[in-house]
Amino acid sequence: MAREREKIMLVGVGELGGIVLEYLCRIPNVGPIVAADANADWGFRKTNSAIEGASYMGLYPAIEFHPIDVLNIERTAELLRTIKPTVICNATTLQSWWVVNELPPDVNAKLYRDVQRSYLETVRALLAPNLLHHMYLAECVGAFPEARVFGAPVTNALRARLAMAGCWQASAMPLTLPRASMAAVP
Repeated sequence: MAREREKIMLVGVGELGGIVLEYLCRIPNVGPIVAADANADWGFRKTNSAIEGASYMGLYPAIEFHPIDVLNIERTAELLRTIKPTVICNATTLQSWWVVNELPPDVNAKLYRDVQRSYLETVRALLAPNLLHHMYLAECVGAFPEARVFGAPVTNALRARLAMAGCWQASAMPLTLPRASMAAVP
């Protein structure tokens, strides 16, 4: 018996969800996609944009849009029962990433200073595991001068002027995490 294609429901088509939607629509033979967002006008526009983008690649996915208010639990549950998605991708947020930048500059600066002071004082090690991470390493060392610095062999070679505490090897890192007990999960 052939396996049925997954029906994907993407909730929230803002900054992140919109990009996920664009990529999903460009997967050949992708299953049905249901986009949902609190802002119906924005959601319809993003959905139509994704459909148009996929059509340039000769792809015509089965996609539809539904307005949703995830804070209304009963209506959300009703929509889920109606759509019956196999996969749900939640890209919703209560506050967009850029909202904090709308604060007055002095408040914004104090906020970041306080957060760094209270939460980031305990940074003891900086790890640059691959070539990409070397670009920000000097900034991080400046922000956390007491932290020990570890880099991949290529990072150590590129940033020879930074005092590296050691060389990080992926094979030396344990890849298994302790399993959580499922006995307490209802």
